[in-house]
Amino acid sequence: MTTVDAFWLLHPFLAVVLVYPLLGMVLRLAQQTRNRRLHEVKHPPTVGRDHADLGKWLAGGVVGIVLIALVVVIATKNTLQEFTGGPPRL
Repeated sequence: MTTVDAFWLLHPFLAVVLVYPLLGMVLRLAQQTRNRRLHEVKHPPTVGRDHADLGKWLAGGVVGIVLIALVVVIATKNTLQEFTGGPPRL
Protein backbone atom coordinates (compact mmCIF):
# COMPACT_ATOMS: atom_id res chain seq x y z
CA MET A 1 0.00 0.00 0.00
CA THR A 2 1.42 3.34 -1.04
CA THR A 3 1.09 6.70 0.66
CA VAL A 4 -1.53 7.77 -1.88
CA ASP A 5 -3.62 4.73 -0.98
CA ALA A 6 -3.41 5.68 2.68
CA PHE A 7 -4.65 9.18 1.86
CA TRP A 8 -7.56 7.67 -0.11
CA LEU A 9 -8.51 5.62 2.97
CA LEU A 10 -8.29 8.61 5.33
CA HIS A 11 -11.68 10.05 4.32
CA PRO A 12 -13.75 6.88 4.84
CA PHE A 13 -11.85 6.03 8.03
CA LEU A 14 -12.62 9.43 9.57
CA ALA A 15 -16.25 9.15 8.48
CA VAL A 16 -16.67 5.78 10.22
CA VAL A 17 -14.73 6.74 13.34
CA LEU A 18 -15.98 10.30 13.85
CA VAL A 19 -19.14 11.08 11.91
CA TYR A 20 -21.21 7.92 12.37
CA PRO A 21 -20.95 7.89 16.19
CA LEU A 22 -21.74 11.61 16.29
CA LEU A 23 -24.72 11.03 14.03
CA GLY A 24 -26.04 8.39 16.40
CA MET A 25 -25.66 10.69 19.41
CA VAL A 26 -27.33 13.61 17.63
CA LEU A 27 -30.27 11.46 16.53
CA ARG A 28 -30.72 10.04 20.04
CA LEU A 29 -30.69 13.53 21.54
CA ALA A 30 -33.11 14.72 18.84
CA GLN A 31 -35.58 12.02 19.87
CA GLN A 32 -35.16 12.89 23.53
CA THR A 33 -35.68 16.58 22.78
CA ARG A 34 -38.86 15.83 20.84
CA ASN A 35 -40.19 13.61 23.61
CA ARG A 36 -39.45 16.30 26.18
CA ARG A 37 -41.25 18.96 24.15
CA LEU A 38 -44.29 16.70 23.73
CA HIS A 39 -44.21 16.00 27.49
CA GLU A 40 -44.08 12.25 26.90
CA VAL A 41 -40.98 11.65 29.01
CA LYS A 42 -39.29 13.82 31.60
CA HIS A 43 -35.78 14.44 30.27
CA PRO A 44 -33.40 17.05 31.70
CA PRO A 45 -33.70 20.57 30.26
CA THR A 46 -30.17 20.38 28.87
CA VAL A 47 -31.13 17.79 26.22
CA GLY A 48 -31.96 20.43 23.60
CA ARG A 49 -28.74 22.35 24.16
CA ASP A 50 -26.68 19.16 24.01
CA HIS A 51 -28.44 18.22 20.77
CA ALA A 52 -27.60 21.61 19.24
CA ASP A 53 -23.98 21.51 20.41
CA LEU A 54 -23.36 18.02 19.06
CA GLY A 55 -25.15 18.97 15.84
CA LYS A 56 -22.62 21.76 15.33
CA TRP A 57 -19.77 19.29 15.85
CA LEU A 58 -21.41 16.90 13.40
CA ALA A 59 -21.79 19.59 10.75
CA GLY A 60 -18.17 20.69 11.22
CA GLY A 61 -16.97 17.10 11.02
CA VAL A 62 -18.85 16.47 7.79
CA VAL A 63 -17.49 19.65 6.22
CA GLY A 64 -13.96 18.78 7.34
CA ILE A 65 -14.15 15.25 5.95
CA VAL A 66 -15.51 16.50 2.63
CA LEU A 67 -12.65 19.01 2.42
CA ILE A 68 -10.14 16.24 3.13
CA ALA A 69 -11.71 14.13 0.37
CA LEU A 70 -11.54 17.02 -2.10
CA VAL A 71 -7.90 17.72 -1.25
CA VAL A 72 -6.99 14.07 -1.78
CA VAL A 73 -8.83 13.93 -5.12
CA ILE A 74 -7.27 17.15 -6.39
CA ALA A 75 -3.78 16.29 -5.12
CA THR A 76 -3.72 12.78 -6.59
CA LYS A 77 -5.28 13.59 -9.96
CA ASN A 78 -2.20 15.36 -11.30
CA THR A 79 1.38 15.42 -10.13
CA LEU A 80 2.78 18.61 -8.67
CA GLN A 81 4.70 19.43 -11.83
CA GLU A 82 1.56 19.16 -13.99
CA PHE A 83 -0.23 21.98 -12.17
CA THR A 84 -0.30 25.20 -14.15
CA GLY A 85 1.74 27.63 -12.10
CA GLY A 86 3.56 24.94 -10.10
CA PRO A 87 3.70 24.57 -6.32
CA PRO A 88 2.89 28.23 -5.45
CA ARG A 89 -0.48 27.99 -7.22
CA LEU A 90 -1.21 24.63 -5.64
